[in-house]
Amino acid sequence: MANTISKPDTKNVAILLNGEPDVDLLTTWLETFAKHKINYSIIDSKLRNLNMTVKVTDTYATADSSLFDAALLMNNEPFIQTPALEFIQTTYKHYKPLALAMSNPNALADSRINKDDPGVFNVSSASIHSFIDGIAQGRFWNRIK
Repeated sequence: MANTISKPDTKNVAILLNGEPDVDLLTTWLETFAKHKINYSIIDSKLRNLNMTVKVTDTYATADSSLFDAALLMNNEPFIQTPALEFIQTTYKHYKPLALAMSNPNALADSRINKDDPGVFNVSSASIHSFIDGIAQGRFWNRIK
């Protein structure tokens, strides 16, 4: 298994919204995911259209982190709502890749997530491609302490 070639093809990513996302940036990321054949669901507290082509497909009440191989949190609020926080903490706890695009870096201060751990990607300041590489890797067992 150690010699298996890891690819992001057919992996599932949960894109969690907390607040109003940058729809242009989100659209760019969705196009990049499509080029890499990554499946995704956009999750928010309610179903809605973000623009003519991008819409929220799931809610926190209908989606569970166990259904996804990775998660990306887009947050532009001072705090993270409980359903989104629980979702990313579960993703983190199960050693899955986690990407964070946050306007407030202190929004996770009281969480169990260590932003410097392997498999946690700050896509606010780095390319989405590092997260895609993490999706291909799968689990980040070296988070175990």
